[in-house]
Amino acid sequence: LVYLLAFSAAGVALRLMHRRQNEARDQAQLLEAGQRRQQEMLRRLVESLPGMLYQYQLEPDGRSHFPYASPGVTDIYGFAPEQLLADAAPVFARIHPEDLPKGQVNIQESARTLADWKSEYRVILPGIGERWLSGQARPQRLRSGAVLWHGYVHDITEAKRQAMELQEKERLLRHLMEQMPIGLCIVDESGHFSFRNQRFAEYFGYPASEPLTLQRWWQEVYPDADYRARVLALWNEAMDHADAHDGTLPGHEYRVTTRYGTQRIMAIGGIAMGGRFMASFIDLTEQKAHSDLLRHLAFVDGVTGIANRRRFDEALQREWRDCLRKGKPLALLMFDIRSEEHTSELQSR
Repeated sequence: LVYLLAFSAAGVALRLMHRRQNEARDQAQLLEAGQRRQQEMLRRLVESLPGMLYQYQLEPDGRSHFPYASPGVTDIYGFAPEQLLADAAPVFARIHPEDLPKGQVNIQESARTLADWKSEYRVILPGIGERWLSGQARPQRLRSGAVLWHGYVHDITEAKRQAMELQEKERLLRHLMEQMPIGLCIVDESGHFSFRNQRFAEYFGYPASEPLTLQRWWQEVYPDADYRARVLALWNEAMDHADAHDGTLPGHEYRVTTRYGTQRIMAIGGIAMGGRFMASFIDLTEQKAHSDLLRHLAFVDGVTGIANRRRFDEALQREWRDCLRKGKPLALLMFDIRSEEHTSELQSR
């Protein structure tokens, strides 16, 4: 009976052990399948990246190599990953000669301080030509004294080309604005004049190198407090108009005082761009003076300096319309001015 019970217990234990082994084997198989799926997912993810993931190791004696490089290294540098496992020199041979010294200094600095490495540089690929690359990596120091970077590099040639084209357009636009025959300025959200062209400086005496704020502008260009209040009200109306009409600031004529103490008549308009605006200044001083001279010649007698018949007709029409609008009477007094000889002749008669 004892032997029977012992064999029975052993059989139960053996079955339990086999079941646990089967369960452990199934779990191991599931874990292995999950790891394979994760590795496959990681492989596909790495291969789909537009650049390369890599590990770059710099030894204490100055030798360097890539312990790991994703397949994208072929597009970036033109090498297979296994070609860089032992030596990174082929990669440095592809870097543009003008960018190589700076790049080596950046790597040494990152190795010394363990600060992140970031750089934009050019490479020359056989059969392709010059390409722009952007890279960044985080270093760690190994027990051997070597430094190992974990990083990413991708091609930015097209983005760089677009940026350069935009910079060229901005440079050309700034040059055109600088040479415009009218005054131009740009005021930012904080009220600072961020741009002033040459004609603006000639008009008002504020060179581009001197800081200028909108508050100072109001005080110095419109020193008369009453007139300044009227200008501010008119300018605020123009800004409200710009908010409702695609940013257009309607032009108005203003009497401004320059830094030289002279007064000029300016037509000021512009464009509002959110909290910023660009204002244009057209000097009407000479045109206004010429217009006033023509008006004076048209309405004032050149001999006596007295308003002529044309001026009288204009004034009479204006007063007549004003009286009709207000419902008031109009009195008109007419008298003749004669010379002394004519007066004596009349008296003798």
